Amino acid sequence: MIRTIGDILRFLFAALIIVSLFAPQLFAAPPPPGDRLSLSGSIKNLQGKGVKEVEVEVLLHGRHLKPLGKEETIVTGSQGNFLAVFLLPQNSFPGARLEVKAAKPCWQEIALSPVMPVQVGTDQHGNRLLQAQAELTMKRLVTPAFWLAAIVLLLVYVIIAAEVMHRTLAALLGASLILFITYTLGTFNKNYFILSFEDAMRAMDMNVIFLLMGMMIIVGVLKKTGLFQWLAYKSYALARGNVFILSCILMLVTAVASAFLDNVTTMLLMIPVTIEIAVTLKINPIALLIPEVFASNVGGTATLIGDPPNIINETIPGAESGILWWSLALGRVSEATAP
Repeated sequence: MIRTIGDILRFLFAALIIVSLFAPQLFAAPPPPGDRLSLSGSIKNLQGKGVKEVEVEVLLHGRHLKPLGKEETIVTGSQGNFLAVFLLPQNSFPGARLEVKAAKPCWQEIALSPVMPVQVGTDQHGNRLLQAQAELTMKRLVTPAFWLAAIVLLLVYVIIAAEVMHRTLAALLGASLILFITYTLGTFNKNYFILSFEDAMRAMDMNVIFLLMGMMIIVGVLKKTGLFQWLAYKSYALARGNVFILSCILMLVTAVASAFLDNVTTMLLMIPVTIEIAVTLKINPIALLIPEVFASNVGGTATLIGDPPNIINETIPGAESGILWWSLALGRVSEATAP
């Protein structure tokens, strides 16, 4: 008897599991009739970068369409993309007027833009499947947040120029002030929203920061070893008193050093020894320093790590840097000055 009751309970338990697994398919109501529209697209700024957190509204004959799912509205993602599915009346297209508009605080609202769906097939219930794509561009408005950010930037530059405090502290003060305004005034009025903390962290390129830090460490070590002074005195010995040859050798040394180190730092290390050599030869130091400056600029643009702007440009997709950038720049200058 016990064994029989146990078998019955196991049978009921197994039947309950099977029913729970297949009940949604067996007893599910058929989907409502109508065309299924899949709308995708992106919203970008004038620089071609995606704009996030933009509310997108879809209208059919001027009436709001609610997307299928739990979300009431369509909001773009971090890359400015959006995707939504809508249920439309059967055989709405062709002939229906489908439009899209978008809005975001501190941005110019995108007016109604027509969208033309394309039929890509039908589902198992005979409903038509439509697809449409919308590529929109938004323009940022000049709001009080813009003027506040400009004032903070100028204030930081004034503090650094006046040497009121260390430039690092001045930069951190400016960043803190921007975030303070964003999360106080910007909380109550979006026109004062400057930059979120997430966007600020995303804008920091740690590759550039750590590369510059490593470069400064190398420069600090080389400075203590006296390598630059040794190169300068070797140049003086090779020139044998010929100022023109000395200038060419110093230019070569400066250009090569600037190609692998920061050009500003290279010049700061080369200037004292150059002045000492010029005083020894009883010539004007400008005659040696000006060619070194030109050589430092050329050497800095020759490689990726030769100048901080090169490193920053390399992080931008499609940016030109290094030897290729310099060659193209010279080519464009030659074309512009050609008769």
